[in-house]
Amino acid sequence: MFLYKFVVFLLYLPVKIFMPTKVIGNQVPKKGKFIITCNHQSFNDILTVGIYIKRIINFVAKKEIMQNKLVAWFMKRMGVITVDRDKPDISSFKAVYKVLKDDGVLGIFPEGTRNRSEDGKLLPFKNGVALFAIKTRSPIIPMLLVRKPKFFRRNQLIIGEPFELSDFYDKALEKDVLDEATSILYNKTLELKQQATINSQKIKKNKKIDKKS
Repeated sequence: MFLYKFVVFLLYLPVKIFMPTKVIGNQVPKKGKFIITCNHQSFNDILTVGIYIKRIINFVAKKEIMQNKLVAWFMKRMGVITVDRDKPDISSFKAVYKVLKDDGVLGIFPEGTRNRSEDGKLLPFKNGVALFAIKTRSPIIPMLLVRKPKFFRRNQLIIGEPFELSDFYDKALEKDVLDEATSILYNKTLELKQQATINSQKIKKNKKIDKKS
């Protein structure tokens, strides 16, 4: 993963300067396998998460990004795993399992596509995270980018507590089971949105107090 480390080295300062982001919560542990999830609002989400999370992340992306040969070459060497959302193939599953088997970090945007809504409401989550987490018995770390990453705009990346879908480890992974497991991740991500709202209200309240004083 030399290219990944090199790109992070090159972009570290520019991203810190042009897309300043405050990380709230504990960092991803330095060792061990994890699946990290995050809401998806723009391509800059990958840059932000990749720079501010201090682990090499194998992101999962839709296969359409590989249509350009140069992009495909770059993405493969960055450790990106592509998946056909309509018909996942065995090679994609093998690549995912290898990352987690080797105690690596998998990065997935469970909404499955960029969320262009103006109100910030989460899109329904796909079942891929639940499937991978249960099959590999891997912990999940939910994350939330409070705002759409834009140049020169401060943002927050909230990191939730790791959790496991251990109640589902010995169940047959039928659609209703995966739906139930996915709803747990969805609700934990909603909790991060609620935390973001509380943080915002506290900041506004403190600013009012400062003005009065």
